[in-house]
Amino acid sequence: MAVLRQEGDAAARWLLCSFCLREWPFRRLICPWCRQEDKEKLPRFSSQDWPSLQIEACDACRRYLKAVDLTVDGLAIPLIDEAALSVLDVWAADHGYTKIMPNLMGF
Repeated sequence: MAVLRQEGDAAARWLLCSFCLREWPFRRLICPWCRQEDKEKLPRFSSQDWPSLQIEACDACRRYLKAVDLTVDGLAIPLIDEAALSVLDVWAADHGYTKIMPNLMGF
């Protein structure tokens, strides 16, 4: 999953492994799976009900991951929010995307 944190006037993207809990910085406009850099092929989807959680997709490889945006909700808990909103995983699968790596719950 990805976590967006305030950094200067923008947000920095960190990837978080749900298995080992290791985090590392990762560029915002690149697919972690296939390294696609064309921003037109990197759509982001969100729900009005959960604005701090987004689907970061790639139309080149049809993969996605969820991102928790701490600049929208500083009280969000990334691992819990990512697992609790598996409805977004169902939505992404219905739209032809495959998650890069399932979380501990298998979603």
